[in-house]
Amino acid sequence: MRGLNEGLKSLLEVIKVTSGVKAKDLSPRLNGRSIKTIERQIKAIKLIKEKRAISLSDIQVFYVTTTRKTLYRDLQNLVDKGLVKAQGDRKGRKYAL
Repeated sequence: MRGLNEGLKSLLEVIKVTSGVKAKDLSPRLNGRSIKTIERQIKAIKLIKEKRAISLSDIQVFYVTTTRKTLYRDLQNLVDKGLVKAQGDRKGRKYAL
């Protein structure tokens, strides 16, 4: 399976380079947002329901290959939409419903 994934990545790179298409343009999208982003945000809400409040580190355990900055943006997007409340500042920030 790993060889297949590597082959697909290589093929996507060739397509990207030869056609000028960005890799993010090839990923599945829903209402302009990446499906991966939506999945991460759903997971964050489920985790908040389970634990009552989470920190960025709590969600990072599930997404080790995703940068903290991306996870922060996902959580901040939920805050901006009013789905999650941010409590505290910087390192001590918690997210709750």
